Amino acid sequence: MKALNRTILAIATLMSAVLGSTGCVAGDQQKPAHASDKSNRYEVTEQQTTQHRYESERHDHVFGDDDRRIIIDYFHRQPMQAQPLPPGIAKNYARGKPLPPGIAKRYLPGELNHMLPARPGYEYAIVGRDVVLIELATHLVVDMLVDVLN
Repeated sequence: MKALNRTILAIATLMSAVLGSTGCVAGDQQKPAHASDKSNRYEVTEQQTTQHRYESERHDHVFGDDDRRIIIDYFHRQPMQAQPLPPGIAKNYARGKPLPPGIAKRYLPGELNHMLPARPGYEYAIVGRDVVLIELATHLVVDMLVDVLN
């Protein structure tokens, strides 16, 4: 019983030391340094500005409603056969990630490609049963229309 009490006491002491050093002690309600300083309340950091700029640029290059309608209508009128991606490749394929190496992509039919807006630095492609927009410099999948060629 004494050994158990010592173990519990040792664990409690250790937890107290760890939590105390991180400022997470029960009852510790310190305000963040910026909470009392109203002058910094609306300051925007350089990182936030860069993140906002990145998000704004990224959203300029996604499929719009017109793009979606044009692509879906085209493949309803002129169906194409397509195979789903192998499971190993499919699990690494997603919006916001680089196109996996060795993935088989096909270009959109010329007629459809001319119907869509030109996006310098990007290309439209068919990957498996999906139509994707890929950033050429990074091979990043910027947007995708899933199972269009079903």
